[in-house]
Amino acid sequence: MKLLRKALHCQLLALFISTQSSCALFERELKQTEPDVANVTISVKSALIESDAIDAAAIKVSMDEGKLFLNGFVGSKAEAAEAVRLATEAAVGTVIENKLVVK
Repeated sequence: MKLLRKALHCQLLALFISTQSSCALFERELKQTEPDVANVTISVKSALIESDAIDAAAIKVSMDEGKLFLNGFVGSKAEAAEAVRLATEAAVGTVIENKLVVK
């Protein structure tokens, strides 16, 4: 009985340590992801602001589940295309979802 308790105790301890390691790894990955999202959105918004062809104030840049979303209103299809082009250049490797509406 004493041996069984000791074995059970060891298994519980191993499970606890394993769970703690997984949680720590997840928290570290989460902390690394948050600044990445901020950096990408800031880079894209900066690229839009720097362009004379874009009314950057009318475009909202956001990210969700690894995708970058452009929402808002633009004056023409050309302006929308330019916004998507700039976003693609600023957020290399990120999927761009164009939700811009031509007014």
